Amino acid sequence: MLTLTTSFHVGELAEYYISQEGNSLQMKVVLERADILRLDFKPDCDVLKTTALCVSKHISENLTLEVNNKLLQLELGDSYTEHDHLILFFTGELLDEKVKSLNIKNNCFYKFYNDYRNRIILDVEGFKSSYMLTAEKNSIHLE
Repeated sequence: MLTLTTSFHVGELAEYYISQEGNSLQMKVVLERADILRLDFKPDCDVLKTTALCVSKHISENLTLEVNNKLLQLELGDSYTEHDHLILFFTGELLDEKVKSLNIKNNCFYKFYNDYRNRIILDVEGFKSSYMLTAEKNSIHLE
């Protein structure tokens, strides 16, 4: 049996893996590096010189995450590139370890790409699922 593996480019898609570890939420964001390098964040940011900082600023300004109806402040941790993907890690401290509700609104990258998609993959106490967000359907509310 012959098995082939290829690097598959889905394009114009970001994946947000959100998980809980104790009293904090971690968010791993995976983006196609080629898609990101074409973005024009100017005059605020030069994406070719400070890619991770430009992208993390855009995400921070365009994604809101509420846990138990309280806004969660996410801070950029590590970032790196791997197999033509830009990977960013964010962390936010929970006020209450028991997650009863999640509200996520994501407007990331829609102003650059009309058909951009943001996939939210949740692995948070009681919330384990995947959601595809678009410019037309940019939020989810879970209880």
